[in-house]
Amino acid sequence: MKNIISGFIMQRNLINFLILILLIFFLFNACQREWDEPLKIVYLQASNIWTMDEDGDKKTQLTFSGTDNYPVFSPDGSEILFVRNSNQLWIMNIDGSGQKLVFDRSPNMVLDPTFSPDGKKIAYLDNLPSIRIVDIDGS
Repeated sequence: MKNIISGFIMQRNLINFLILILLIFFLFNACQREWDEPLKIVYLQASNIWTMDEDGDKKTQLTFSGTDNYPVFSPDGSEILFVRNSNQLWIMNIDGSGQKLVFDRSPNMVLDPTFSPDGKKIAYLDNLPSIRIVDIDGS
C-alpha cells in the first residue's frame, strides 16, 4: 500500500511538473514581440536619458539637463516617464520630443515612477515614505 501511495505522489508531481513546463512555454511564446522594429533600451549616462537599440547601435541622447533619473517606458513603448531635479515628474516621446512636466512635488522627492499596465495612471514613491498614485496628467 505504501508503494502505491508513493507511486501516486510521484506521478502527481510529474504531472504538475509537466503542466508547469507547458505553462512556461505558453507564457514565453505569448510574450514574443510581434513587430520587426528593434527593441529600444532606455538608460542613464551622466544623469541624462539615452536610448539605444537592443544590439547597442543607434545611441541617442534625449535629455541634456544633467539632473534626470528613473526613466521608464510607457506600456505601449511610445513615451518615457522620468524624474528631473529629484522632485519633478516629466514625460516625453520616445524620440525625446514633446517633453512635458507632469507635476512638481517640491520640496518632496519623486522616486522610482512607473506606469500602470493600461498607461492611465502613474505610481511613484516619495521621501515621506509613501506610495502615490496619480492620473497620467498629474491630478
